[in-house]
Amino acid sequence: MQAEVIKKFPNNENVRYTAVGGFLFLRFFAPAILGPKLFGIIDEYIEPKISRTLTLIAKTIQNLANLIHFGEKEPYMMDMNTFIDSQITSMKKYINTVSVSIEKIND
Repeated sequence: MQAEVIKKFPNNENVRYTAVGGFLFLRFFAPAILGPKLFGIIDEYIEPKISRTLTLIAKTIQNLANLIHFGEKEPYMMDMNTFIDSQITSMKKYINTVSVSIEKIND
């Protein structure tokens, strides 16, 4: 996926990260965070207060994966921008790690 989006958008240096990160976190990690019972992580449904906390965690991780800050739309989340800034390098490294091409694996 990373190689294909680089070909399609060669002038956008972040697309290699946002395409893969957005896909992984939106399709796999966020659903597990938001619905842990559905994924067998816990045995019972969670309380509304805990559910709200998990929603905020998922939002933060999704923004990190998309390499974007919280803005005026969600001012209550803007304090998390410092965390996002501190973790962008680690997120890019993770995305590169999970995006290793088949050719590199077979070398």
